[in-house]
Amino acid sequence: MLIAATFVSLLAIAIGAWWWAEIGGSSKPGLPLPDKPSIAVLKFDNLSNDPDQVYFVDGLTEDLITDLSLNRELFVISSSSTFVYAGRSVDTIRIGRELGVAYILRGSIRRAENRVRVSVELVDARTGSTVWSERFDRELTDIFAIQDEISRTIAGRLAPEVIKARVGETRDTPTKCLAAWDLYLQAKAAQAEFTSARQAEAIHLADLAIQRDPDFAAPYALIARAKGVQFFHQWTDSPERTLTDAIESARTAIRLDGDDAAAYAALGYVYRLTGDETRAIGHLERASQLNPNDANIRLELAHTLDWFRKHDRALPEILEAIRLSPRDPQLEVMYFRKAHILFHLRDFEASLAAARDMAGALTNDTWRTYYHLIRAANFAYLGREDEARLEVENARRLRPGLSLTSIRRRFEESNNHPENRRIWLDALRKAGMPEE
Repeated sequence: MLIAATFVSLLAIAIGAWWWAEIGGSSKPGLPLPDKPSIAVLKFDNLSNDPDQVYFVDGLTEDLITDLSLNRELFVISSSSTFVYAGRSVDTIRIGRELGVAYILRGSIRRAENRVRVSVELVDARTGSTVWSERFDRELTDIFAIQDEISRTIAGRLAPEVIKARVGETRDTPTKCLAAWDLYLQAKAAQAEFTSARQAEAIHLADLAIQRDPDFAAPYALIARAKGVQFFHQWTDSPERTLTDAIESARTAIRLDGDDAAAYAALGYVYRLTGDETRAIGHLERASQLNPNDANIRLELAHTLDWFRKHDRALPEILEAIRLSPRDPQLEVMYFRKAHILFHLRDFEASLAAARDMAGALTNDTWRTYYHLIRAANFAYLGREDEARLEVENARRLRPGLSLTSIRRRFEESNNHPENRRIWLDALRKAGMPEE
């Protein structure tokens, strides 16, 4: 009986601890609020009977986040972090604490034939109280007008003292052809998956969108990004042609919409692959100016600045990317970039600390390999030879063919700065990485 009673007591304690962590609160302190109005837009609920409408709902939510992000007076959390709460019963106060924002926007969308109903609620994440709510019943062709009205209302509620150029102006409709927009949203969902097949599918769907509306800029930017990915991963039989096509697609997107941050970011990404430092950094900085709240653009800019040995400028960009998306599915990438930048700055202890953060976010063997390599490189320069060799062994266990020769070959293909290559190869040689 005593054992049974003890077990029940321990079980009750465990359940209580779980409830507090998952429902009642978190032992981790919340992130500090930014110094300007901050908001996180949760993934809207799909109330349509058709499950195939999920991409439409996700696309509209992301487009709303992008629209809000263009307002420099707001701090807007990336969709990569807010979408992780989809399908979970988490109260807004906890979400606000975990993301470090003062306001939460949530809503639902029901699409039926040529009608759409959008319901939204703006919640004060510090108290859980509703600040504003509205329901829109409109023709489907009015969907962009609904997004604009929601964005303008939120900007007016959160930053009423600021006169923003976009507020009060008519939002430029990205396309008047909803079939083209639907195809673009499907292409966007495909391009987010980094496989050869899904990148090819994304390009095909974007091409179909362009056939419906040749003046729709976004599909061109998406094609540029997808072709850049194909070139980087060598998922193409004609890499030079693929790279040329990527540049031309991004330029077309910019010609059609000179304020499209995604197009500038895609062009900067592609130019990095060519080794063109000036145009790579210039276009990514322009993208960041156009959309200062986009965590992926900040991440890409940080990576590119580090790529060309602008480490001092890269560090604040990666820190801002992490702050804009603190629960990002790509946190392993973000923390690796942070560790990588700090390694180049020769702050080896801080780089190892970033690698420890990376360890808690690892999801696959590719980034586990990079985790061991960054640790090996830091340990080598700190003179901790045994630890460095152990990390090299761990990396080679995950990727048996790994060697200085294979790493050198990959460096040469990627067109990054020669001094970055030299430092890395020197560190890994000290750590015991074999030549072959």
